Amino acid sequence: MERGLIESAASVVSLLVIFGLPAELIAAIVGLPVFLAYRRLHISSWIAYAIGGALISQVPMIIFAYTGTLYFLTGESGVTHGLRQALPLALVCGVSSALFFRWLMGRREP
Repeated sequence: MERGLIESAASVVSLLVIFGLPAELIAAIVGLPVFLAYRRLHISSWIAYAIGGALISQVPMIIFAYTGTLYFLTGESGVTHGLRQALPLALVCGVSSALFFRWLMGRREP
C-alpha cells in the first residue's frame, strides 16, 4: 500500500512535534549552561562542542526510551532495542547541531 504525499507530510510533521520539539527544548535547557561554562572556561574547540552535542543529544533519547516514546518511532519494544535504533541518528543530530552552533558563535567573535 502506497502512502500519499499528504499522509507522508503529516507523518513527518507529527514526528517533529513528538520528538523534535521536546528534544530541542531539552537541548536548550541543558545546552545553555554547557555553552556558558565553555565560554567562561574559554573553550572554543570544535571537538569539545562535538562531544558536548553528542552527550546532550542522549538526554532526550534516554527520556524517550524510558517513557516508551521510542517504541512509536522505532517499533522496537524494550529500552535497549529502541535506543539501538535511534542512537545513531541522535548522535548525528546532536553533533551537527553543536558544530553548527559553534560555527555561528565563531562568526560573532572579532
